[in-house]
Amino acid sequence: MRSFYEILNVDENATQEEILAAYRKRVLETHPDKGGDNIEFLNIKKGYDILSDSSRRAAYDKWLKEKRADKKKERDSDQTSQKRNNQSSKNTEEKDNNSNTRIIIVLTALILIIAAILYFKVDTSDQEKVETNYISLHTGDTPYEDYYQTITERNSLSALTFINYSSYDAVVIVVDQKDEVIRHTYISRNDSYTMEKIPEGKYIAKIMFGKRWNPDLDNGKGNPIGGFIDDLHYQAMKWNDCFDCIFENTTDGINYPTYSLTLHTIRNGNTQTKKIKANDFFN
Repeated sequence: MRSFYEILNVDENATQEEILAAYRKRVLETHPDKGGDNIEFLNIKKGYDILSDSSRRAAYDKWLKEKRADKKKERDSDQTSQKRNNQSSKNTEEKDNNSNTRIIIVLTALILIIAAILYFKVDTSDQEKVETNYISLHTGDTPYEDYYQTITERNSLSALTFINYSSYDAVVIVVDQKDEVIRHTYISRNDSYTMEKIPEGKYIAKIMFGKRWNPDLDNGKGNPIGGFIDDLHYQAMKWNDCFDCIFENTTDGINYPTYSLTLHTIRNGNTQTKKIKANDFFN
């Protein structure tokens, strides 16, 4: 099995800057929209999620070192056993050879069982946790499409662009003055997305930040299913900084407002956002 370092094509002593640069390059090379391999693309994102986090990287390095040590011991054991078998074949009868073979098989099976137990049990095996609890979403996905409707205005040229410069993935929902959701989308870190055909009205955005998406996460009674597993936090725009998408008739025609919002995770929000709780995000 290839390590995440091999998947990203970086040295195991690579700096965070080198890892980020390699990640961006590999994502472009393997993106499914450009004909890349989907499985390789997902493995690259998994690898970057772990190697970009210093604590998780340290745990992964420890796990990788132990796994390599186990493989070396297994190879050494196989070589030693083979030598003993060769010597035994010269000095013992067929019955002894059969007995030694059975012992070798049992020992090898025990080694494999112990290695498997350690592989699945060790807390640093985030790869397995990713496979069982995590799926990869892509920018533009609508994870709550069964819960929130998508409202558009056919002739509208109004648009809202969200630029995610944070170190987290994000889900953005856009609500009107009645707190009703008109649009929502998933935006990966270091990516952007534009919502088009925005209806006439005034809106704010609510943002959920986090890492590792669990499609089965329970957000409480009456709320949609699915959410981030790690580093979960929420922000919302202030109404005095709202998106004012009121269409204006001019001598040149109708003026359709467009806006852009850069997503930053700040402990207490910034001039455009404030910190909110989960119930405030969904309701």
